Amino acid sequence: IITFREKLGDLLAEGVRIASKKLGDDCEKFAIHCKGLELPAHDPRAFSSLALGYATGNRGGCHLQALSHIIERSFTIPDLGLNDVLDKYSIEGKAEMVVKMQNYMAILDSLKICKFLIFFEATPKKILEWLNLITDWNLNFDEFLRVGERIYNLKRIFNCSLGITRKDDTLPLRVLTYRGDDNDMFGKIINLDKLLDDYYKLRGWDKNGVPTKEKLEELGLSEFYKFIL
Repeated sequence: IITFREKLGDLLAEGVRIASKKLGDDCEKFAIHCKGLELPAHDPRAFSSLALGYATGNRGGCHLQALSHIIERSFTIPDLGLNDVLDKYSIEGKAEMVVKMQNYMAILDSLKICKFLIFFEATPKKILEWLNLITDWNLNFDEFLRVGERIYNLKRIFNCSLGITRKDDTLPLRVLTYRGDDNDMFGKIINLDKLLDDYYKLRGWDKNGVPTKEKLEELGLSEFYKFIL
């Protein structure tokens, strides 16, 4: 009924954000989305890096924008300086980890590489080796990682041009306020403001989550600064 927008499906086809607004009353409090994209099955209260990844994801609440929770489970990526599995409830070191993972995921997306490959022998340096063999670009590793940072900032510039800033880098009310009981799997309430402050500083964005002119000049993207003025 959603596909053909029949009866209730006509409302639900709009997505949870718009549907909850149309229903009114307190429905928006129960709308689980970030920037209009409904959250996947990975609860950010169980993995604190997901809270930051969802909130700052350029397309909304998508676990594949950073895929950061794997570093809170049992995986490491030494090529990115992610040598240790991090405490899933702590926010210590999470901003830096999310930035690195978002940049790297942007690279994989641009190369159309399935992210499941990273669990095998497709390390970042191996993927760079393949890329250079195919293209003869001869990128070094720092240049390779900078590509991901440029991609992520370009997407942020587009979002900022549409008015998206820190006010939109948030989580559903239930995630920010409801923990559950002591036997619950959800863990702790996330200090999102602290995570965002750390994240923006590492990104070279201002306190409202807008890329600075200096950062865009560093990335060779200064020509796009006019779109966020």
